Amino acid sequence: MPKTVFETIFDSAYLMFALAASCLLLRSGHNSARWIFGVATLTLFIGDACHLIPRIFAFAHPASAALKRAKGAGRLAASVTMTLYYVMVAYGLARVYSYSFDSAASVWAAGWIVFVIMAVTRLLLLAFPGNHWLSGAPSGRFPLYRNLPFAMMGALLAAAFLAQWNASPNPNPFKPMPLAILLSFAFYLPVALDDGRHPKRGMLMIPKTLTYVWMTVTYLRLTP
Repeated sequence: MPKTVFETIFDSAYLMFALAASCLLLRSGHNSARWIFGVATLTLFIGDACHLIPRIFAFAHPASAALKRAKGAGRLAASVTMTLYYVMVAYGLARVYSYSFDSAASVWAAGWIVFVIMAVTRLLLLAFPGNHWLSGAPSGRFPLYRNLPFAMMGALLAAAFLAQWNASPNPNPFKPMPLAILLSFAFYLPVALDDGRHPKRGMLMIPKTLTYVWMTVTYLRLTP
């Protein structure tokens, strides 16, 4: 099977799954953790759709300047929504385990403050013109700058889930999450830091996408 055909089928299947899963999760009550994870999954779907749909069309029209700009804008949108996705996942975790955000002395509150600072820092860095989202020109050290706080977010969130490894309820539905989060970053960062210099590394986005599917299945297993 040609690579472009495989990627088109894979990306389309993933987008349909993410949309269907987010709709199922959003059917839960507004105050439930499932609903929060549904909003997170829908946010991720929107960004990935902005990125993947122009990419699919570009397979048929590789010389299109408009699609090239659309792909760049989609990369920016996906970068923003991935950041927001992890913020909402962290908030969902806090709701499940009734963490308090108003106790400055708690480890969770301190970690949450650092986490939010990293998220805001990444969002600000994504807005810098030096990223050259639309032109596709090399962006120098900006891939490192914008992904360093993102990697710190991933490490903090994986640690937060790991801290609840043996927590009630038992069995803990979130046990796959630390590994899924770490794997998602392990697959994503080599591609993001490469900044398109070695296109074959882009294939790592396939297992990275599968880690998001794994996380989403975890949310679906939560009791409504």
